[in-house]
Order: sequence, then structure tokens, then C-alpha cells
Amino acid sequence: MGFMIFVIASLITGFTTLIGIILIVDSLFADAYLGYLGRTYPEIRSWGYTEYRRIKERSLAGMYVFIGGVALLGLTLLIGEMNHFPLFAG
Repeated sequence: MGFMIFVIASLITGFTTLIGIILIVDSLFADAYLGYLGRTYPEIRSWGYTEYRRIKERSLAGMYVFIGGVALLGLTLLIGEMNHFPLFAG
């Protein structure tokens, strides 16, 4: 039973961390593309600030999700050790 809880928690942790990384990378690409559009078509800069703020909020959300995933990983390892599941036994 303890092992199944550990496996499920590990899967949730992995997906959470992956979603955080995807959000961060996506916001970086969107930020670069928005900068390209602003340099290429100066008339777009009027709506650029709103879009830029939205991209930064998405990046911040990605970082929060990533940090949450790493925290879940630490909690999962702690639960595994508390259940006397030797994670690092040689």
C-alpha cells in the first residue's frame, strides 16, 4: 500500500514539474516572438504591453508550478522514507 502511494505521488510530482517547465519555456518563446514582432512591425507596440504582461504572468505561473512540483518531490521522498521504504539503500 505504501509503495503504491509512493508511485502515485511520484507520477503527480513528475507531471506537475513537467507542466511548470512547459509553461516557462512557452513563455520564453512567446516573449522572444513578441520582441521580434515589435522590432519588425512598430505599429504593433501599442498592444504589446498587454500581451507582454500576459506572457510574464504565464511565466510566473510556470515557476510557481515548477516550485510546487519540486516541493511535492521532497514531500514524496519524505513520505517514502517515513514508510521505511529505503530509497537510497545500496
